[in-house]
Amino acid sequence: MVDWYECKGMSYEEFNVQELSSDQKQGIVNLIKHEFGSVLSEDKFEDCVLLVFEDISGFECASDSDFNCLINQLWSKYHEAPHKGKISSK
Repeated sequence: MVDWYECKGMSYEEFNVQELSSDQKQGIVNLIKHEFGSVLSEDKFEDCVLLVFEDISGFECASDSDFNCLINQLWSKYHEAPHKGKISSK
């Protein structure tokens, strides 16, 4: 299995929340839509983002404000365009 950040030209050592490109953020959103569905509540979406980042070195160093900023950016992208994926049961 290839991780999303490897597909986008990043390594564990290079991960920095503030330096994610728009394409990398969209890749995260696409992964979440594919794995968890495209009709998540905001709270469920945040949980899914945490799951995606759980094992990425460097993420644990992100400040709360950086994380909240990233969540808001990803949440906005999550609603931009439809994606066929699993539908979340509530």
